[in-house]
Amino acid sequence: MAGMRKLTLLGALLALFALGLSALVACGGDDDDDAAPFPGSDDQSSSGDDDDDGTSDDQDSDDDDGDSDGFDFGTGTASVTIGDKTYEFDLSTDFVVCRDVFGAIQAAGPSVDGDDVTFDAWIPPTDWESYSDNRYDPPNISVEDDVNNVKWVADPGRSEILENFPEESRIDSYDKDGLKASGTATFVDEYALLRGDAPESVQGTFEIACKE
Repeated sequence: MAGMRKLTLLGALLALFALGLSALVACGGDDDDDAAPFPGSDDQSSSGDDDDDGTSDDQDSDDDDGDSDGFDFGTGTASVTIGDKTYEFDLSTDFVVCRDVFGAIQAAGPSVDGDDVTFDAWIPPTDWESYSDNRYDPPNISVEDDVNNVKWVADPGRSEILENFPEESRIDSYDKDGLKASGTATFVDEYALLRGDAPESVQGTFEIACKE
């Protein structure tokens, strides 16, 4: 009788264990159904389509606008008088510069007449020489006139060309207010120097006005 009780008790325990295992398997199956799909499954690739886009159409459009704005170097006008000739420059077309660079004015552009004449200028703050770190180049202006085969330069920094004529090529005086500047200059024809001709200094004036 004792042996029968032991067998009966063992059978009951085995039956309870089997029922518990069945319940665990059933619960595990439900969890698997609700779990996230494995990497590479169809469900994940479907949801990944939204992530791959990354940006909306509106954001793509904004990025395109940003690229075009990256080529904006400012606009404005300038005029340079050298001797009895005045050059007018349009700094509002493509490939022009009229902007602030660390407190200095950088400007460049073509003649308003459409002639083969270009202008280039660098006008630092009027106290540019007071900086001990040499952060600013000297003020300078050049007008390249290929119609008349001259290049008028007011730039004492061009030592490779003008080393013997520092006083004949320079900005004599100027005022600067934000993105506007005007002053007087002494110009030398760089093309004449390259040809070996004696330099002839010519007095002139300039005005630059970039849009804020």
